[in-house]
Amino acid sequence: MARYSKEIWPDLPTIIRGWPAYLKGYQYKYLDAAWAQYHERLGPIDAFIEKNVREAKEVGLELVAGLNLLGGGGKDGLPGYSGGNGKRNAMSASQIRSWGSRYLDEPYICAFLMWSYQADYVNRADIKAALEEISQKARSYPTKKCRR
Repeated sequence: MARYSKEIWPDLPTIIRGWPAYLKGYQYKYLDAAWAQYHERLGPIDAFIEKNVREAKEVGLELVAGLNLLGGGGKDGLPGYSGGNGKRNAMSASQIRSWGSRYLDEPYICAFLMWSYQADYVNRADIKAALEEISQKARSYPTKKCRR
């Protein structure tokens, strides 16, 4: 798909929703970036970011970063927003601030996104304030293309 997309739109960034570790062992002529979406169960965010940046560099790809807002909060998150079995908690406002800020301190990341949307969640005053803080920080992030 990356090759096909580049044939039609040569300047289109091609991104796979997969961690750089999954992509080791191959040369990617048409793929531009991998995606590392954080969830609390993946361990400390610093180690997660460092590992994914290192591995993205090793495979010669840029890195898109993200937060799993509705299902990534772990035991300290907010219950009641995740679908399915209800065992996953949404990220709290402090988690969004902390983890989002940490991602936005990493210069190798070419894009930052937040995964999933639910109006009840994003309209909470604490979540709305945290998202606005991260949004302000993202606006000052240096522009970087997600193309190699």
